[in-house]
Amino acid sequence: MDARRRELERRTGAGDLEAAAALLIARVRAGELGPERLALAARLGEPAAALATGERPEEVPGELSAWFATLLPWGVHVLVRATAAAAAFVLPGFERLAPGDLRPRGAVDAAQAWCDAPGAATVSAASRAARGALAAAQELARQADFQGEWARDDPPLYAGYHAACAAHDAAQAALLAARAPDGGETLVHQAGKVEQVLARAGADVPAVYAAARVRLRAWALDSPPSRA
Repeated sequence: MDARRRELERRTGAGDLEAAAALLIARVRAGELGPERLALAARLGEPAAALATGERPEEVPGELSAWFATLLPWGVHVLVRATAAAAAFVLPGFERLAPGDLRPRGAVDAAQAWCDAPGAATVSAASRAARGALAAAQELARQADFQGEWARDDPPLYAGYHAACAAHDAAQAALLAARAPDGGETLVHQAGKVEQVLARAGADVPAVYAAARVRLRAWALDSPPSRA
């Protein structure tokens, strides 16, 4: 590593934004960071990436489905990642009611694993995980009193059930992307379903968006260019 690179890293560690931007550009030139990843990080509001590219950060969306649609230029894998990150936000609502039941979290992890390594093995794992998350949701739902108004009478149970459903839908997004890698509209529709389920799980759209954006930014800047 040359002295210039070491100096940029030192200054970046000290909080120098201009150095951080220059370091990102150096990583692109060295083939360590894909320019499309840098552009995505900038679009997602990473300050150094925005400075490096001149890209304006996106506006906070009123609807998650609208945000999901803006990610399509970066490919269906990025849209699946965003869907999984959004679903992960509400999982604690399920896990408080079913301690130790990791099936919904496994579905989110399986969706991410497919993004990391698309192929028959990860598709099969996502399919199994989706079924597991749905079974977990159904088992939790058996505690509900369907004679009353579930959402009003037992909000935590209602939210926990839909959190598990969101995890199921995230894994389903990976399966849809695997079957139709050019089917962006289908995936946006699936993401819209996730948004509806997240609302029933009591999720706040700006909070979900912020958490998902942080995850996506970290992936964009930390992953090598060849990874989907």
